[in-house]
Amino acid sequence: MSSSHENDQKSQELHCLQIAIEAKKQQKGESRKILEFLAGEDVYRAHEERPDFVRRISPQKEGTKGVLLGIEHFRVDHLAIKKHPKKSKKAQSSRIASVAPVLDKKKRATYEKWNNCLDESGILPEEFFEEAAQDLFDLAGEHMQKVIGANYRSLLASLQQNLETHVKSIPTYQENLRKIAQPGEKIQIALLIDLYAEFFSLMKFDSRGIRACKIGEVPLFQEVIALIERIIDKSAVDYVILCLNSSITERTPKVYAFRAGEIERQIHKRHLKIYKYLAMDLLFEPFSGRPYEIAKYSFSPVIRNDQSKEVSTMYSCDVSAIEGETFLDIAYYTAWNILGYEAHKRSFCASLSDFAFAHAIAPEIIAWEKVSGSTWKVRPIFKVSNSNDRRARISERMEAMKKEYEKGFE
Repeated sequence: MSSSHENDQKSQELHCLQIAIEAKKQQKGESRKILEFLAGEDVYRAHEERPDFVRRISPQKEGTKGVLLGIEHFRVDHLAIKKHPKKSKKAQSSRIASVAPVLDKKKRATYEKWNNCLDESGILPEEFFEEAAQDLFDLAGEHMQKVIGANYRSLLASLQQNLETHVKSIPTYQENLRKIAQPGEKIQIALLIDLYAEFFSLMKFDSRGIRACKIGEVPLFQEVIALIERIIDKSAVDYVILCLNSSITERTPKVYAFRAGEIERQIHKRHLKIYKYLAMDLLFEPFSGRPYEIAKYSFSPVIRNDQSKEVSTMYSCDVSAIEGETFLDIAYYTAWNILGYEAHKRSFCASLSDFAFAHAIAPEIIAWEKVSGSTWKVRPIFKVSNSNDRRARISERMEAMKKEYEKGFE
């Protein structure tokens, strides 16, 4: 008998597969063809074995072979932690564990708690309103704290561990497929990567200029593609389907389907947008947080407008940043990168604060110089001016840019 955890996992796998299949309506060319393969005839197996799904595709043309396609799904989470082995199990290496399922469980529990309190008209009685609203705000605050604390390299580390784990199992997938393949059938493998990433006030620069990423939007990153290409052997894997998700919103995931090997070349051939990640946390080790973190967050008071039916609150928290000189080193390096990529019209992403700082100091700079003894530190050479006046101008420009682009995150 399957456990509830196994049933939940299978449901998530099937949900991702259905999203990928549905996405073929918006695709064309080879991408559409790959996604159509996922919708092939479902092959029944008496015992659930790896890979997660098996599809049989009839010969596309007379004289060609049919395909038995094994589809292996795995989820990659940005919101993850590094779990170290217990003292009694020192031989074991540390592993990466997602915290997203814990947050999802709390979200479901909160929903069920207050959904059970609705009256016959589907309305929450007045006496429960304030407590229910507080529960929802607390849940949002916890999620926000996790998002702000998750750096970009944590996402890459989570992806790398999952890729390496599943690549090791490919011989098992192939052997299981050979057991059920029909004579003359070609065996192929597809990896369905369900990637959940959470970014806070992310901006992007490309041929269309500077724009704010919508809440829950996950761009296609060069580092993610490079990692997939480095780990996956195209002689063992035929297709890579990437579903870019966010647990912050219910927006439809963006789906990309590629043949394994030279994926970035396929991206450019299709004229898709791919971005380099340049935000400050790029320099931080996985699971070490960001240049700043929040703690002791609270939402109060909770105010209800009976006419508009809107609920509002005041959010407060303690914000701490890394040591000042180190912060400035990273901020300058990030600004130097941003301005260089813009000058060469190369697509990239960074946070709103990163963009604002880079654009605020740019008019004050005549050149950049490398810091002696460092492999990455840079320093701006400022125009001759009063330092207090310069700081005031930089601060004004930063605030103006933040106001200009903040509305884009809605």
